[in-house]
Amino acid sequence: MFVFALFTISVEAFERFIGLPEGMNSGRFILLLIVMFFFFASVERLLALIVTNKWTPFFSLVPASLILVLLLRNNRFGFISCAVIAAFAIRIIMDYLPGREKWMLPGIVVLDGVAIFQRLYWNFFSDHKLVEKLLFVALAVLTVSAIQQVVFGKKHGVFPFHYFLLLGAIAIFLPMKAEPIDWSKIQETVGNIAGNATYYMGAIIGSNGYTIGYGSLDVKGTKLSKSDKSQLILTTAERPYFVYTDSETGTKMKMRRTVYLAGGKGIDGAQLVDWLQFLYDNDIDAEEAAVFSQISKVDIEYVFLDTKDEIAPAGTIVMSNEDGNIKNGKSSSRHKKGYRLKTKYLDVDYGSPYLINLFINQRSIHKDKLNYQQAKIYFNKLYNQQLEDVITKEEFENICNHDNLRNDYSELLNDEEKKDYLSVAGVSAKMKELAQKLTANCSTDYEKARVIETYLRQYKYSTNAKGGYDSNSNMSTANGMADIADRFLFDTKQGYCVHFTSSMIMLLRSVGIPARPVLGFRYSFPFDTQEEYVVEANQAHVWPEVYIANVGWVPFEPTSSYATSEEYSWHRLPAEELEQQKTTEELESGLDLALPENLVIENQEDGSEDSLSSENQIGINIIKIIGLVLISIILLVAFIIIGSILIRKIKYYYATPEDKVKMDVETIKLCLEKQFGNQLTDRGLLTDYAEFAPDYLKDDLKRTFRVYYRIMYGDINAYPVTIEESFEAREIRDYLANKKA
Repeated sequence: MFVFALFTISVEAFERFIGLPEGMNSGRFILLLIVMFFFFASVERLLALIVTNKWTPFFSLVPASLILVLLLRNNRFGFISCAVIAAFAIRIIMDYLPGREKWMLPGIVVLDGVAIFQRLYWNFFSDHKLVEKLLFVALAVLTVSAIQQVVFGKKHGVFPFHYFLLLGAIAIFLPMKAEPIDWSKIQETVGNIAGNATYYMGAIIGSNGYTIGYGSLDVKGTKLSKSDKSQLILTTAERPYFVYTDSETGTKMKMRRTVYLAGGKGIDGAQLVDWLQFLYDNDIDAEEAAVFSQISKVDIEYVFLDTKDEIAPAGTIVMSNEDGNIKNGKSSSRHKKGYRLKTKYLDVDYGSPYLINLFINQRSIHKDKLNYQQAKIYFNKLYNQQLEDVITKEEFENICNHDNLRNDYSELLNDEEKKDYLSVAGVSAKMKELAQKLTANCSTDYEKARVIETYLRQYKYSTNAKGGYDSNSNMSTANGMADIADRFLFDTKQGYCVHFTSSMIMLLRSVGIPARPVLGFRYSFPFDTQEEYVVEANQAHVWPEVYIANVGWVPFEPTSSYATSEEYSWHRLPAEELEQQKTTEELESGLDLALPENLVIENQEDGSEDSLSSENQIGINIIKIIGLVLISIILLVAFIIIGSILIRKIKYYYATPEDKVKMDVETIKLCLEKQFGNQLTDRGLLTDYAEFAPDYLKDDLKRTFRVYYRIMYGDINAYPVTIEESFEAREIRDYLANKKA
């Protein structure tokens, strides 16, 4: 149990800070390792019944080597091989480590502290519920057993360890509550104050730098320290990836989904109205809209966050908490750990070449604005959703009447709320000149934004950065962003999202295009479906949104360490192109509709024939390995038994009469102990053993014992053992051994 706890804590820390090899699941690896450790310990214990010496632990090398040979022949079990090697190595270390009993007790205390700290402060073990439960049950058993040994052991005696082991086994099989215990009151009173304070308002620390995490636009772009502290937990029933067919190879591929989680925006009704009008203007139907957009759902739970902001996917259209539906981006009170949101959002593939083509070459078929009734019908046709669940008629009409952003940017200057989107306060002459130079050959605003995005991505990403020339400059004002951008573009030429986003916004504004910063998280889902997806502090991000005429706000990614929207596009095709691609593939394969052998079906259902066949094969391989290992253990035991018998016979054959008598006496004692062990009290006197011998052997046995004492304590040179005495000892030994048999 101690080894399990030690290894679990170590592997979890290694995975979080360094990372495990691709394809290795830490939970399965830990469980497999402890199973193999127990297996080697059992083999060692079995062999110790037959032969006992300091090299006994190394006999386990035989089954371990066989397992490795069998596993390495099938590279699908690479992580199992690692577990076998690690388990054998740890078993050997534990066997030969001096003073285990002395450092075991303080070691348990240390493990308790480390495990609790990892769980509460870094949210470790949350991805592996079974491992977490086993770990803390093991630590509880070890701790309670150790405490009763220290406190009560000397005065009152102690319960055997098996008693606590039984309690632990019962605890493991008890069902866990669906909802975790609410520790918030204890955390507020006793612990975690430093952790939450670190993250309060973006965890800005002094003037020399800050720790990454969700905060505010007060960030100054100074030196940044990364952190993997959990900030959000996402849950969704949707797959975390898209599946598409590669146009060149014909192989099915996976593309991880990426979501931008914006803080403080709430439900942007104007954005939805603009989007619907854009699709309506370009005569987009439901099939075309599905190529680059869909309605998605995700639930969000706050972890280590202390903010009034509602953090939800960009493009959220429905948002609710325990009190019901909400629309505002900020609450009147701060949200603590455990706060939950349910969201439904418009998920858009901004990297889709078909959508990009619409941005650049708009059809503009419809000129009139949609009214509410038309918008309801159109929204339902596109996404099978009810617009009245998202926006009321009054809200819709207010947006249409007051939205001056669609055609003439200059009208923004009359809107106090939006005029900052065009503010160029603090922009230097050389920044304006750079913006003009970059966009000189662009015909649309979208192309200008793409050119500036591409230009900025050549700059080096670095967290060891500097802010603006003015130490007070931050992203909350145009002056602050201009100062940060100016130093980044023409002086330091390295930075992180604060610098890239500030630069893109101010360059765009310099050529008359509205742009704004958005603060939140950028999260890329893993390839494997999970119950929960943890968003860490180092995934906090700032990105620019650019207003494109007759489209609305469009996100861009100028930060060079992140992939652009084109790089994580869904790769969906319109229906006619999809049909054309299918026809082409059929013709190229000679109308043979069978799947090619090298086709990788990434999204194959678990119940498919191929999947079952593969699983059956894996099961057969595992059964073969287990069978061969068991056979190897049986052969090893037989070899040890036969070998030990032969060695004893050879050793006895070449021994002196004195040594033969000593070996015979040890065998005689062993035979009597096995037959009368419950009655025999060993006081160190051989006469005690003679009392249990048959009456007609007692005198002979006493003579043999006297010879033994003469060998051990007398003058053997003066009174050597005779052949008759040696023969008599052997006869008694054979008789008792045969009688037992």
